Amino acid sequence: MGYKDSNYMVACSLVDDNHIVHADLTSDEREAIGYVITQWALLEHIILMHTIQLAQSANASVPANALNKSFDKRSDAWRLSIKNHVTDQKERERLLALHKKARDAEDRRHKVAHGVWTWAEGNPTRLLAYSFRPDVAFQHGFDLDRLRTLGDEIGAIGFQIEYPGGKDEAWRVAFESSADENGKVSYVSRAFLLEMKKKGP
Repeated sequence: MGYKDSNYMVACSLVDDNHIVHADLTSDEREAIGYVITQWALLEHIILMHTIQLAQSANASVPANALNKSFDKRSDAWRLSIKNHVTDQKERERLLALHKKARDAEDRRHKVAHGVWTWAEGNPTRLLAYSFRPDVAFQHGFDLDRLRTLGDEIGAIGFQIEYPGGKDEAWRVAFESSADENGKVSYVSRAFLLEMKKKGP
């Protein structure tokens, strides 16, 4: 079912009046869309914390727009903080390049989060996210691999902001944050705990 140029599913309950409509997506596609959205939320948090850290390292005030509702303004506050507070030219250029990558990814993330989802007639593997609202109309093609790649791309930007020293720094921070006062490291993953919960006592 659907409107012109879109398709959606209708699920009618057999036991009550809780009937729903939903996008005609596979479970893998829904998971990939959720992956992009959760990755973006984490990146926004990393950008905010990095903006605060840059201001604190320079004994400067945190830019007011760092907490603005608009990502455009928060992103600009981060960019200006990089320009104003990062004195090493190579590091400043590296961070400004990451800012550019984040802006590019944000445009695609916006389409994932706010588009109406349908699929291309004659090609059921090609997904379309679109909007016909004035001033923000768009149509963007995706498939499962492109969604997953976008989620990974967003995660890579966050990693490079958090760990300029690369994986060696990431490992060091992980071990240090998991160590007790005697330096003993203990860690149990959420995946392991969930698996144990399924097995029961």
